[in-house]
Amino acid sequence: IIGAGRDATIFDQSGTGDHFMEITSSATNITISDMTIQDYDEGDAGGAIDITTTGTVTIQDVNFHNNSSTSHGGAIYTAASTDVTIDRCKFTSNTTTGYGDNGGAIGSYGDITIKNCLFYDNSVGSSSYNGIIYQRNGTANIVNCTFADNTGSGEPVYSYSGTTNIVNCIFKDN
Repeated sequence: IIGAGRDATIFDQSGTGDHFMEITSSATNITISDMTIQDYDEGDAGGAIDITTTGTVTIQDVNFHNNSSTSHGGAIYTAASTDVTIDRCKFTSNTTTGYGDNGGAIGSYGDITIKNCLFYDNSVGSSSYNGIIYQRNGTANIVNCTFADNTGSGEPVYSYSGTTNIVNCIFKDN
């Protein structure tokens, strides 16, 4: 799915209680790019996008704004056995609240690469062990990202288990 640009292709939820997209089963080689996804509020995991496929998913040049979930990943949730790359995306004002409110922007349980992204003004409902990015199992590579003015968590990136590599990132006022 390729949009016409972040300012030209905007998906804005008109109702309540669902995410923009769910990528399931063995869907593979999925690319989502050049758009804004905003104002989605999921009653479970993945406020904007819920990824449970065993295939590969690339998300590039997407703005995620004001999305929320009551579980894992205010904007994006990735399940175990996923392989996701997120590049040049902006995460602003996303949140997760409720039981298991892990990952104000991203809740990841699989392999994930996050690079060249901005995380600004995101939040989680409880104050510890949750992270704006929550990583459990798998490997997370976080490269050239900026985390600024995120709230509700003692740590911008929380790694529960698995391997997390953070390279050349900026953390300010989190």
